[in-house]
Amino acid sequence: MAMQASLGDLHFMRMRIAIAAISVQEQMRGWLARLNRLSIPAQLADWYDFLVNRMFPVWNRYKLLPFPDQLAAGSQGKHVHRG
Repeated sequence: MAMQASLGDLHFMRMRIAIAAISVQEQMRGWLARLNRLSIPAQLADWYDFLVNRMFPVWNRYKLLPFPDQLAAGSQGKHVHRG
């Protein structure tokens, strides 16, 4: 019984955690740069497999937060520091 409660707690916690779209975009930029450096088909296949079968499903578990309008309005032409 303790294991079921523990899994339920994990599900509840996942529902309360969100990922900023900016974080996803930064990770994707790094992965795309890595993909662009690969030229061996087997390496490309492994990397796409990692993205599709391991990373995208993880992100799908969490809410994705859009870029806030207030932040966009206040940061025109400026780099936003995300401490």
